[in-house]
Amino acid sequence: MNKHILLYSDDAGLGGVAQYNHTLLCGLAALDYRLTHVQSNTDNPLLNAQKELGIEHLFLDFDTTKEPERTITDGSHAQEIFETAKPDLIIFSDTWALANSGVKVVAIQMGIPYIIVVGFVAPYPGGLPSEFLYQMLRIYQQAKAVVAVSYENLNLLHELFGLPKNKGQVIYYGRPTKYFAPPQQSVRNKLRKELGIPSNAVLCFTSARLEPVKGYQYQLAAIEQLKNTEIWDLLYFVWAGGGKFENELREAVNQLEVTDKVKIIGQRWDIPDWLDASDIFILPSLSEGMPLAIMEAMAKGLPVIATAVSGIPEELYDTGKLLPDPKINPEATVNELVTTIKAWSTNSELRKSIGQACKTRAENAFRDERMIAETNEVIERNLISKWDYVSPNFEIICPDTCFPDMIVGNTDNCFWPYLRREVPHNWYVDWREPTTGFLSRDEAHIIYNTALKFEGKKALEIGCWLGWSACHLALAGVELDVIDPLLDRQDFYQSVSSSLKTAGVLSAVNLIAGYSPQKVEELAEKLQRKWSLIFIDGNHDAPAPLYDAMECEKFVEDDALILFHDLSSPDVAHGLHYLKQRGWNVMVYQTMQIMGVAWRGNVEPVMHEPDPQIEWYLPNYLQNYNVSGLLVNSVDYIGQSEQDNIIQSDVIEEADKNVEFSLREFNLIAFPDWQQPTELLYEELTNIIKMIINCHSRDKISLLIDNSNISDEDANFIISDVIWTLLQTEDLENIEEPEISLIGNLSEREWKSLLPNLQARISLQEENKKAICQAGVENLSYLYLQDLENWLINKANKLALNEL
Repeated sequence: MNKHILLYSDDAGLGGVAQYNHTLLCGLAALDYRLTHVQSNTDNPLLNAQKELGIEHLFLDFDTTKEPERTITDGSHAQEIFETAKPDLIIFSDTWALANSGVKVVAIQMGIPYIIVVGFVAPYPGGLPSEFLYQMLRIYQQAKAVVAVSYENLNLLHELFGLPKNKGQVIYYGRPTKYFAPPQQSVRNKLRKELGIPSNAVLCFTSARLEPVKGYQYQLAAIEQLKNTEIWDLLYFVWAGGGKFENELREAVNQLEVTDKVKIIGQRWDIPDWLDASDIFILPSLSEGMPLAIMEAMAKGLPVIATAVSGIPEELYDTGKLLPDPKINPEATVNELVTTIKAWSTNSELRKSIGQACKTRAENAFRDERMIAETNEVIERNLISKWDYVSPNFEIICPDTCFPDMIVGNTDNCFWPYLRREVPHNWYVDWREPTTGFLSRDEAHIIYNTALKFEGKKALEIGCWLGWSACHLALAGVELDVIDPLLDRQDFYQSVSSSLKTAGVLSAVNLIAGYSPQKVEELAEKLQRKWSLIFIDGNHDAPAPLYDAMECEKFVEDDALILFHDLSSPDVAHGLHYLKQRGWNVMVYQTMQIMGVAWRGNVEPVMHEPDPQIEWYLPNYLQNYNVSGLLVNSVDYIGQSEQDNIIQSDVIEEADKNVEFSLREFNLIAFPDWQQPTELLYEELTNIIKMIINCHSRDKISLLIDNSNISDEDANFIISDVIWTLLQTEDLENIEEPEISLIGNLSEREWKSLLPNLQARISLQEENKKAICQAGVENLSYLYLQDLENWLINKANKLALNEL
């Protein structure tokens, strides 16, 4: 079922907050939330439009406009509303800082999560009483998020109303598309005709509640001066709004004898049309949040005159005209207003250029799509279960509805030995395949936020399972190729395709059935493709992750990033280790299953903050990796540090041209055929090295391995991989590392220098016979692998007796 959001507001439908509520509710309805709107009962077209979208309404039993003080302390009605609605999250949309305080206390008592959006903040007359301050502290501490509509308002919440310094964010309002539509001349002519305003007149328009805080008194003072100027015949004023100041304003207009020039038209729902009919917008407020009226005028391309109070300077930025703060110098406010009206009313080109600058600012900053997206991110983050930790710096996305078969799994159903059951994050599975998990919520957001950096570029995923990770990658805007052998099954292909289609990204994803790394090369050559971003989450058994990394490295751009999942398995870590040895930058993410990242060139990985509620640890084979968001020495490691020392690249010392090997008492040599099938090669090398590592006299053994028919780099990596694997399966407490050296193409003289120091050659099933012949070691004693252990024991015993 879709999440249920309840929006609770003390704006009964007349002010800017009501307009904000309507825009937000319509936007959230398009995102398939279930919505309930709570406010005082009123009859207006906004509620009717909401009903058509399926938004439910619950009405308060009092008028918040007439009894605003009740919203501060009275929460008696709230419990019944919340019990009836049973919301997953409440949005308190407040017209001022203390609004709905009593109701929020009820939400706290009932354990319902809530966020607060404050539409207007001003100092409390005489300072906030201590009992209110204590209550606000509690309310803010319990709030999941607090949103202000301007930075000036946010600062006041911090300074005057007890909002903790580490809490609060700004989301600017946004207006619907209709406000950005080009003006219609027919509408302009029609409305002017209705009020008897000439077509060549300069119409100054204000849409705001008829209250002193909106500064109508300063317009009246300016009009009194303008009456005596030569431009007066050009000027008309239209004021749209309702409120308690209406009768006083009408009386003031009568006394000035300007009723033919100043039209008070009441509450209107056709504001875009009146903006089309106007030439200048004026709002000389005493204080504001972030006035929608100014935003709407800017969107329509009107030049704006407004006071430099509250969030208005942020809103206009470097456009329009800012008047002095009337709370400081009202006379200066009026004089500047008069001067600006004079200058603008006689210069249509100036009005046009200033209006265009205002429109550009609105188009860049005040679209409703941005506001809804930013607000939805706050909502989604706070709808996430406490077991679904996500790094706080990440953009949030929740495509859960695209995966109707996804459930929280039981980790007891998984028999994979590297599942970190002790991490208390939700382990998601498909109920049809309950033994294999998806990426955790945090891990999915690592790949999503990483992919955002590669929007529009080519990306590759190896192993998509049922599409959860592929969906997150594609939603970030990459062009995605996906390789997975399971896509050869009709049920898997259909399920993945359906989820991607529901998410609206199927056209951006190329699903390919096949095995990696073979399919990687085939696809790259077929499409002549290189990838900028790769996510490796395929076969987790060695040497598959290593081979995936080796193959992918061949087909990446110069600026590239590769992500790994499930580094809790040492087999998977081989891939990251390979890239580290190859000179890539590397880092580890502490998540449920541990992720890793390698990057090179002009790209940067996302930074991640691990869940602070968890005491994290790392396996010993990751000890020397940097961990995003943590100091390396602050992480606990499993196992002895000596185990990891063996993993370092200096385990394998490449032979130099002077044959300066680190020889010991027992020096053995082997000539493997590096061209034989990989499985057989790994098996032979594993058996040799395992026997030496497990030998009590390992500190007296040096193993030399010929690699004359393979590059030093490739041989070095394969042997490192073998050692690494052994270290995860053997009991290697308190060992000294064995001496292992690679020897390549030595000269005859170099071989002659080395041979007297060799005790035996280890005979293998598949050997490089050409190298044996060229080295001249045919007559050297040789040992079959099954005899090696006894030989080492005998040699060690003899050495011990000699030492006695």
